[in-house]
Amino acid sequence: MAASVSQGYTKMLSPTGLKWPSIYPASSDLFTRTTQAPNPTLGPVKAMAGFFVLPREIRDMVYRHYVAVEGGYVCETEDFVAEEMHGLALRTNPIKFSTLSGNDDLGRLARKFHSLIESLNRFRLDMSKSMLGKYTTQEAYGRLKALYPQYTPLLDALRAATPLLPMREVRGTYGEAPSVFRHFVRDVLQIIHSCNPRAIDRMMEAWLVTRRDPGQMHILSVLHCPIEPWIVPAPYDLRQLDFIAHGYSNESLRGDYWKWRFSAASAAIFFLQCLPDTVRTHVRRLIVEEDQVAVAFPESHGRGFIPFCRENPLLRVERRVNIWRNVFQSHYPFYLPAQHQYMRNLGNETPLDSATITCSVSSWITEARALIPSGMPESSYLLVLDGNPVPQLCTRIFQSIVQRDVAWQSAWTECWKQGRIADASWFEARALDSIFGHPQKTAM
Repeated sequence: MAASVSQGYTKMLSPTGLKWPSIYPASSDLFTRTTQAPNPTLGPVKAMAGFFVLPREIRDMVYRHYVAVEGGYVCETEDFVAEEMHGLALRTNPIKFSTLSGNDDLGRLARKFHSLIESLNRFRLDMSKSMLGKYTTQEAYGRLKALYPQYTPLLDALRAATPLLPMREVRGTYGEAPSVFRHFVRDVLQIIHSCNPRAIDRMMEAWLVTRRDPGQMHILSVLHCPIEPWIVPAPYDLRQLDFIAHGYSNESLRGDYWKWRFSAASAAIFFLQCLPDTVRTHVRRLIVEEDQVAVAFPESHGRGFIPFCRENPLLRVERRVNIWRNVFQSHYPFYLPAQHQYMRNLGNETPLDSATITCSVSSWITEARALIPSGMPESSYLLVLDGNPVPQLCTRIFQSIVQRDVAWQSAWTECWKQGRIADASWFEARALDSIFGHPQKTAM
C-alpha cells in the first residue's frame, strides 16, 4: 500500500512545484493509481484534498521519496568559496605602482606627450590673454568670478586691460596650485566662448593682422580638448594633441628616451580605468611610488584619482615621492645661475641650488592641498615625502631652508595684509611669490 501510494504520487510532484495529482479518490479504492485524467469538475481544491486525507506518516514518506536524489547532494565548494572570496584579495592587499618606463618606444611616447601637453597649456594661456580683455561679457565675468573668487583681482585687471598688468605680463599662478591656474585658463576660454561665440572669429582676425597665424591649429579644439596630463595617451590622443599644438610643440627636447617616464600615478589611474566597475570597487589601497622624475606636470596627477575615490569611499591612495630622485631633480627655474643652466642644457648633473629647494617642494604640497577643494574626499589621499636613502640630510635641509622660507613667506604675506609694504599691489604680492628666491631677499 505504501509503495503504491509513493509511486503514484511521484507523478504529481515535480521540481517546479506541486502539480495536480494523477490519482483521485474512488469509492472502491481510495488510492488506486489511474492513467485517466482527473475530472475537471472537481477543481484543484477537491483534487488536492485527496492527498491531505492521507495520514501524516504516509505523506512524510511521499515527501522523502520526492526529495531523494541518487548519490545525494554535492556542494560545489570551489564555486562557493570563489563567490564568498570575490574581491577579498583586492580588499586585503595594497597594490603598488612605480614610474612607468622601460624601453625607447615608451620613452618617445612620454617625451612627445610631455611636449604636446605643455604646448596645449601655453597656447591656452596665450589665447586667454587675447580674449579676457576684449571679449568678456558681464555674464562670463560673473560666472568666472563665482567659480574662481580668488582670481577676482586678476579678472578685473585683465578685463580692464589696466596698465598695472599688461596682457603679456600674466605670469605665475598667483598663489594657487599650478593645476588650479591651468583649469582657470581653460574655463576662461570655454565660458567666454559660450557667452560670446563670435569672440573666436574676432580673435582669429586679430592674430592674422599681427601675423600670429595659428596655421592648422583649431581654436575650438584647444578650448574643449578633454585630454588630462595624468593619462597614458592612446594613439588617438596624440593625434588630437598634435593637430591642436601644430607650431607650438617643442620637439627639440633633449635627453635619452629611457629617461622620460610616465608617473606612477598615471600607471595607477590607467589600471583603475581598465578594471570593470564590479571589480574596481573592491580595491582598498594603492601605494604610488614616484621614485623618478616623470612627464606632464606629475605634481598634479593626484587629481586623476578624484573620480575613483568618490566612486569608492573606502579607497585610500598613498603617494610616496622620493625627494632626492624626484622632487629635487624635477624643477628647472629659468633664473638658475648661468653655469647651472649651461650644465643642465648639456644634460649634465648640477649641484643642488638652495634657491630651487623650497619651490620644488612647494609645488607638490600645494597640489596636494588643492585636492579636497577640487572634490577629493577627506582621508582618501596621502602625500608622503620620502627622504631615503639619507633622511637625516633631508631633515637638515628642511629645517635650514624650507622652514626658513616658509617663515619669510608668512611674514611677507602678513605685512602685505597689514599695509606695511608700500606700493605692493595684489599682483606683486602673489605673482611668482614662490619663485624669486622668496621674500628674504626683499627689503621691507
